[in-house]
This record gives sequence, C-alpha cells and structure tokens, in this order.
Amino acid sequence: MSQMMGILPILLELASELQKQKFSRQLADIYINLKQHSFPELGRLQLSPSGAPEVGPAFFDYDCNGAILPFGPFNNSNDYYTTLIERRIQRIKDGEIATSAPADLYLVYMTLLHHLPSNDSGPFFLRHIDSRDSNFLVDDEYNITGIIDWELATITSKVSAFQSPLLMYDLGRAVSDNELSMIVAQKMHFRVDICIEADPHNRENFVSVFTGWWKAAYGMEIFDWSVWRKEAMIEYGDGGLLEI
Repeated sequence: MSQMMGILPILLELASELQKQKFSRQLADIYINLKQHSFPELGRLQLSPSGAPEVGPAFFDYDCNGAILPFGPFNNSNDYYTTLIERRIQRIKDGEIATSAPADLYLVYMTLLHHLPSNDSGPFFLRHIDSRDSNFLVDDEYNITGIIDWELATITSKVSAFQSPLLMYDLGRAVSDNELSMIVAQKMHFRVDICIEADPHNRENFVSVFTGWWKAAYGMEIFDWSVWRKEAMIEYGDGGLLEI
C-alpha cells in the first residue's frame, strides 16, 4: 500500500471528549487484535530466511573490533533489562555514551538494575516503539485509519505492548505531579525504557524522567536528586567514572 487515508499528525489535545473516546475505543480494538498474536520470546520482529515472521535479537552492540553482536531474543523481561543495562554501563566506561555526566548515568543504571519491574516470562506481544501523534492517522471524525512507522517494532511484555500511547498524556508535565505517578505506577516497564534512553546531556529531562520513575517505583511524592545521588554513591560507588 503506497497511500493511506487520514490526517497527520493528529492533535488529540484539541479533540472533543467524544472524539477522544472514539479514538480510545478504536485503539483498544487494535490492541485486542494484536493480543491474538503472541510470541514465545522477547526481541524484534524480523523475517526468517523462508520469509515468515520470527523473533530476532532484541538489540545489537559492538565488540572491541567493531563487529556487530546480537543480544537475544530473551525468554523473560528481567534477562532483557539486565543484559541491556549491563551493556550500557560498559559503553559508559568505554566513553561511548554519557560523556557529559557518566557517573550520573551509571548511578541511574545501577539503581534500575537493582529495582527492575515485575518479571514477565511471556507470552510477548507486538509493540509500536514510537506512539507519538505523528504516527497515528485519523479521519475528520477521529476514526483511526492507520498507524505508520512500524520499522522498529518490538516484541515485548504485555504491560509494555498495550500501554497508552505517548500522545494520550503529557509526559513532561506528568513527571512532576500526582497524575503521572499514578499512570507510571501501572507502566513500570515503559518508565524503565524511558530512563534507559534518557541522555544526561539534556539535564532537565534526564532528572525529570528519573524522578518520575523513582516516585512511581517507591510510591513517594517527593524526590531530591542530591540526596538520592549521595545515597546511590555510597551503595554503588562511581564505577571509576566520577568527574574530577
């Protein structure tokens, strides 16, 4: 199919309550259909040599010689998160990421590693990795006519696959108030994913994202970055990354 009918991007914040309800109901129908097609492993969807869909590696990295290393697929979410975070920590130590604040990202990763969300051993389901407004098509009545950009789709846990898309709430606003704490408490896999991808170079967003995860994970309304950092440094050390 070369063309799809619909408006892009949609502006859900400008929609009426009736239009929002219609969008939500139709999104739920899409999720119900996706739930009928489960997979035994966690990874990325790819085509097998025969052309049939299969679950491939969850992510790739490089060895010291620059050769590509596949990781996964995985049988449970904890193995996936543990492997991914450990590889990210190694990249910090190699000076490949978080060069502006390596110790801070190391402490965040170590904290996540020791407080993973509930383990999920499957079945696993297809998830659209980028659920912003720019990837949903609707008509004038806010009927969903299509969802585009599935190239990076993953096979992941049920709670991660069937979460509310990003366009249905204001992530930046919610991390600082009670509303987001209630939302992310039910979506800890999603919050961990966001923390893993956060870049300390964007300091405000980096701290806000981790603050949202911390509040949801611990059920606390107040978070002090400086206090947490001191306590995390005592517990995990700096990994040899503390800036001079």
